[in-house]
Amino acid sequence: MILNRKKKGVTLIELVIALGVLAIVTSFIFSFFFSNERKLEEINTRSDLQYEAKVILDSISKHAMAATKCKVYKELDGTVKTITFSKVEDDGTVTDEGAEFIIEENNVYLSTKEDGKRLIGSHLHHIETSDDVKKSIEVRLSLKEEDIDYSVKESFLFRNRHKN
Repeated sequence: MILNRKKKGVTLIELVIALGVLAIVTSFIFSFFFSNERKLEEINTRSDLQYEAKVILDSISKHAMAATKCKVYKELDGTVKTITFSKVEDDGTVTDEGAEFIIEENNVYLSTKEDGKRLIGSHLHHIETSDDVKKSIEVRLSLKEEDIDYSVKESFLFRNRHKN
């Protein structure tokens, strides 16, 4: 007697091949998602650094525009330690001590009589200022978090400076 049965189902080899193809396709999909996640993290970090630079520069701008005098204190190696803005009358009398930007390690602090000393930036890598600060000041900031750098340069004109 001849049995005439058709086999229904898959063989073990067919199942192994299907699982192998599925594993290859899945690995491509996951590598795509992981590379996008790394890029998104980099973009978020760069955005955070950009925002921090904006906060620092906006603070400097606010106090520079109200100042008549600016003094930059640097170390012997040229590292900026403080930037001080004040209002001084023609006779040399200081009418407002203004603001002092203090750089300590990677932190930038803003110190005013009203608010005291407060942190406005924590990822400072390097800061440079122009040497001539009689009419304006140029500030170059470099911020860094992990291996991502963000640099910006801006100039501020002293609106209230005396015309001597």
